[in-house]
Amino acid sequence: MHTEHTLLTLEKGYHVLLENPMANRLTDCIKIVQKVEEPGRILEVSHVLRYADFFNYLQ
Repeated sequence: MHTEHTLLTLEKGYHVLLENPMANRLTDCIKIVQKVEEPGRILEVSHVLRYADFFNYLQ
């Protein structure tokens, strides 16, 4: 669900902060990574549930 917006944003030269998952398909993840590898692009993928109680229980 993030792929189209992410690619458009990166094309405009913005840095991007995504929630996980980056994309639902491997091909979309590859497209995003290829765009990020262009000079001057930064992509960060956040893990918003990393401090949730149930997630800590699973660890």
